[in-house]
Amino acid sequence: MGKFRTLLSTQVSSAQDEVFLDLEWGSWMKQSASHGHEHPQAWLALALKTYGMRVRGFEPCQSAYTARAAYRVDTGNGHVVVKVFRQPLYRLQRMLRELQYLKKSGYRRMPKVLSNQSGQYWSECGKRLIYLTEWVDGPPVSLHSSDLMLLGRALAELHTVPVPVEKSRSSQMLTRMKQLENDFYQRNLPSVLSQHSPSQRWFQSHVGEIRELSESAWTALGREEIAPILEQSLQQGSYLHGDVTRPNVLRRRRDVCLIDWEQVKIGCPWLELVKAMANTTEFESRSLLALLRGYERIRPLSPAERRIVAALFHFPREAWLAALQIGSRRKNLATFQVLESTWEQRLEAVRAVDDWSQTVPFGRRP
Repeated sequence: MGKFRTLLSTQVSSAQDEVFLDLEWGSWMKQSASHGHEHPQAWLALALKTYGMRVRGFEPCQSAYTARAAYRVDTGNGHVVVKVFRQPLYRLQRMLRELQYLKKSGYRRMPKVLSNQSGQYWSECGKRLIYLTEWVDGPPVSLHSSDLMLLGRALAELHTVPVPVEKSRSSQMLTRMKQLENDFYQRNLPSVLSQHSPSQRWFQSHVGEIRELSESAWTALGREEIAPILEQSLQQGSYLHGDVTRPNVLRRRRDVCLIDWEQVKIGCPWLELVKAMANTTEFESRSLLALLRGYERIRPLSPAERRIVAALFHFPREAWLAALQIGSRRKNLATFQVLESTWEQRLEAVRAVDDWSQTVPFGRRP
């Protein structure tokens, strides 16, 4: 399972925010992983004291970016998750406001955020900003169709939460996508091709397929029946989780729960759906279609919207990222290794999603 995880660990320009899975945040987490965690017993005790709780035991929780992303703490009266927020206070407060709004709007597929004895949903412990959530006891979502249908439903329900007018904004997703593609061809790919390495040989053999995928995506998104619908979606925006990966989707009883909401934001729902497809299905056609089926149970897609999803799925984001990482000072090969081992399956997945986009949604006329 691990090799299919999206491996995001390189600091890149903020222009990538909506295109990759917030690489800048992943890099920040990785760089900060060891800071302040040498002796957690003392500060955990101080932190939980502000909640009227005691530490009976604890263990670190691993994420895609660090071995100590959070702590599972036994309070003697159940378990809670303690998370250190590694960005400024105003961002933590903004995240908590968004989660409170989602809760008030009736969205339930997320853990409960706990308030401290002062009624706040965060505390300051020395130089640390921390917040607590309930512990969600369940395994990560599997590749089983029933699990992925539940994930599709959870995403669709999130994407249909009304966005307040004052929060709506125009997404720059397409501009950023074009910038990343230009960086790939003008800087990152030439750097890879100048090396004598397996990655150089792989990119040399597959650059035609990479180009064909992105060109077909741009062609589809530019069609007159597609472009206005996409533009409307980008103008309105939807609430997004921001980091939908299998470790962040847990089974809870007969449902799923999305955890780790630190990247919650408003943006393009179709791009989040496409990212979830890539990060949770291992590019298995049956799993992809199950996720899409679950999504459409809640938010049926028009034929044009299906084609938008298919076109966005074409963009070879992982190839762009791999070339960027290979050319970085650290020469990170992790994403390339995933890219190389899954490329043929990825192309099959593109064909399966294309076929799905050409079918007539149930209950709609062609």
